[in-house]
Amino acid sequence: MGHQFGVPFHKELQKDVIRACLELLPMTSGTRIERPFPKTWAAARREGKVIEQMLHDES
Repeated sequence: MGHQFGVPFHKELQKDVIRACLELLPMTSGTRIERPFPKTWAAARREGKVIEQMLHDES
């Protein structure tokens, strides 16, 4: 899906990002809406590296 939805291979994070975006849809009226996401990019990337390594080890 690309970095807009989180780091590669981190399916749970990607789902969380999509859910958070969908929750904002009813609040949109053409104006910009920002809401902090509970996970930092650095933490997500660390988790993604662990997941990527686990996938590599399985193959």
